[in-house]
Amino acid sequence: MYGWSIGNKPKGFGIVLVIICIFLSAANAFEWEEEIRLSEADDHMSSISDIEAYEDNIYVVWAESMEEQYEAYLRRSPDNGETWLSGEWLTENDGYDSRSASIAVYEDNIHLVWVDTRNVDSLHPDPDIYYKRSLDNGETWSTDEKLASEVSFGLYGSPQIKAWEDNVFVMWCGYKDGFKLSYRRSTSNGLDWEDETMLTGPGYAYQTSSSLATWENYVYVAWIDYSQSCVRFKISEDWGSSWVETKKVDDLTGNAYMYGASVAVWEENVHIGWYDNRDNEREVYYDCSYDNGKSWDVDKKLTTRPEGYSRYLNHGPRLAAWGDYVIAILHCSFYRDYWGEELKYCFSANNGQTWCDAAEFTPDDSFNSQSPKIAVSQGNVHTVWWDGRHGHAEVYYKRGKIESGVAGSPSSDLKGYSLEVFSSRQTVGYTIPKRTKVNLSFYDGSGRAVRTLVSETKNAGYHQVDWDGCDDQGSLLPAGIYFCRLRAERFSVTRKVLILR
Repeated sequence: MYGWSIGNKPKGFGIVLVIICIFLSAANAFEWEEEIRLSEADDHMSSISDIEAYEDNIYVVWAESMEEQYEAYLRRSPDNGETWLSGEWLTENDGYDSRSASIAVYEDNIHLVWVDTRNVDSLHPDPDIYYKRSLDNGETWSTDEKLASEVSFGLYGSPQIKAWEDNVFVMWCGYKDGFKLSYRRSTSNGLDWEDETMLTGPGYAYQTSSSLATWENYVYVAWIDYSQSCVRFKISEDWGSSWVETKKVDDLTGNAYMYGASVAVWEENVHIGWYDNRDNEREVYYDCSYDNGKSWDVDKKLTTRPEGYSRYLNHGPRLAAWGDYVIAILHCSFYRDYWGEELKYCFSANNGQTWCDAAEFTPDDSFNSQSPKIAVSQGNVHTVWWDGRHGHAEVYYKRGKIESGVAGSPSSDLKGYSLEVFSSRQTVGYTIPKRTKVNLSFYDGSGRAVRTLVSETKNAGYHQVDWDGCDDQGSLLPAGIYFCRLRAERFSVTRKVLILR
């Protein structure tokens, strides 16, 4: 029998659970790494992109030019943005465009929608929305399926897709007596789809600049209502089956513009960002609800026009939430002897109550950075954007890390999720607040999974599992530092373990 006691080497191995408490200010708890270019061909043009993150897998999709057309192109990182696999073409329409792609991921299921011109002719001048899926993390793909016919193109028609378990939600804006939001839902992981429904009713003309988010059985939609110059919000509490009546987030004193609304959710906390020109200043504003949209806080201005610019225009932000952290990527147009486009960022470490000042995100020599998208997973913030610094359109990526253990990060307070490694009892204990699929694994210092203890659905409550210090092949692991990680849905808890021989 092997013991876990430290220093008792003849009997096997010892394990030390290293718990490090870190208390950092918001200023040094969040840092960006070096950006990298994802688009691979110098002679291609890249269009608007989208990004999704699920556990350690990061997916970026964009429209890449191939000869005289644009096709959907995908790149994936299997290790939280450290390295990237070669890209692959997801569409091939031979002379027709596939643009404005959006991607959603849940476990190994990848869902893709895009705007497609294959059926456009003189009688049918508007493109369609198509869908495809992969059930094996991109190894194979289904055939293309048309979800909507003759949808307005450009800013208005761009579809969005989100997924949670077997529920897949697609939203887009089409022209039907004014621009209205339309919606389709699948409860069978994209196999079958319910009929199209309208999310916005009569009188809400020109509802563009929309955003879609999900959290468990809740589905959220925010958009700009140009008819009343306000941000509106809708919520479904039953997987998109029915919707609560539209509510105003705030009565704006100015005008709301395109690209204005972005919504991010963590548990019952809903965060919305937009920009308007109240006081004749085109600035970014933010509002939040801590009860799933039933009531709203007082909105806050996140940007202030910097000095030294004759003109400086803020566009719609992109928001992401992780625990008490809320991150905003800001797109700004400026004139300072020349016109340029740049990205900035700001964040809140206390659930939107206070925000740091906006800081530079793209380098000064970029001059043309726009259309940012953002996703968050495992305490990492992943961003992509369209960049023209080299004279043609390219897709760039940058990763930011939220320090684990910092007050407000989910790894320090997971509301019902816990993980303990007991050296004296040769067991690992964990708690989950509800029935869900669980993965409990050990990783070496390079991040490689060496032993999986649990990979199945478990009931709510406390669980224990034995570990003999071996890898998946039954061999004793060598001495060194390892990490025990509990994953449940989109939550993750990690503990550092030291094995002594």
